[in-house]
Amino acid sequence: MDAGEAEYATFLGMKIDTWNKVILLMSISAFVALFDQYYSIVEWDTVRRFLNQNRNGENGKGIPTSKTFAQLLEITNSIGHNLVYIIKFFLTTTFEFQYIFPSMLVQFFLDSGYDLSKISKRKFKFK
Repeated sequence: MDAGEAEYATFLGMKIDTWNKVILLMSISAFVALFDQYYSIVEWDTVRRFLNQNRNGENGKGIPTSKTFAQLLEITNSIGHNLVYIIKFFLTTTFEFQYIFPSMLVQFFLDSGYDLSKISKRKFKFK
């Protein structure tokens, strides 16, 4: 594993042989992880919560969206997540930790922040 430029590392057929390409690839890694984690959290907290409720929604008010919009979200969700997984796969196939690390770092901070936020909003029997 080399730090920075690596003549043998490629991403989607592009040789990672300049610092500009290294920075670009690290940025892609971080952005894809940010998009993936943020979208997953938002989608799980909003859309999934409403779709998994009983037929009438909370308090009989109904699900606060249209059926067409919910279907559109599910279709775009599948397409978006598959594209993200493909890009993550190609980032992994560079076999360079320096390109995978930004993704791991972003996922760690978003997951930890989200989980700690959820815990702080709950009441517990013991302190």
